[in-house]
Amino acid sequence: MSHQQFPLKFCGALLCGGRSRRMGQDKLALLVDGKPLHQAAATSLEECCDELLQVGRDLHLKNFRYVADMESGQGPLAGIISAFAASRSDWVVALAGDLPCIDKQLIQNIIAACRTAPTEILAVVVKSKKGLEPLCAAYRTSLHETAMRSYARGERSIYRFLKTLTQQVQLLPITEDLENTLLNLNSPEDYQRFAGTSLDD
Repeated sequence: MSHQQFPLKFCGALLCGGRSRRMGQDKLALLVDGKPLHQAAATSLEECCDELLQVGRDLHLKNFRYVADMESGQGPLAGIISAFAASRSDWVVALAGDLPCIDKQLIQNIIAACRTAPTEILAVVVKSKKGLEPLCAAYRTSLHETAMRSYARGERSIYRFLKTLTQQVQLLPITEDLENTLLNLNSPEDYQRFAGTSLDD
């Protein structure tokens, strides 16, 4: 088991190519405390990462480079592969754009785990009470070709892709105080419970 002996670079990839089917409208444009829903995730990445990508859609975020999904409508695995191709860093920190409570401490914890991970570890994935959180995780950019081969064989599920990595995934159990930071908003009901107002108001 060996560890990295050189400084590592981290690319923050904001995944924003989803179609918001359940919300019925563009959820990343919804306002939370007067700010777009994606702003919390973008800020957390900006404060922690060396390189910044907005993947799947151009949200016109300052300091973020826009990268198109390799294939539109094919899910987050396609977005992560696009980030691999565009990144100049050692790790891609992939983060969903619909996490209004995300805290930069969680991103810092992921990066700290990457810095101490043995070289055979290819992904560091947060584990919450609900299970694995592959859209709050870091992936070595060296996974690019492996992910491409899996995608070419028809794989679209990031969960199933992670299973193929077997012992090369390090789980990062989330601490109790950060559990709520992974709240995501998928439906009008989710938004109403969180914001205290309906989409029609």
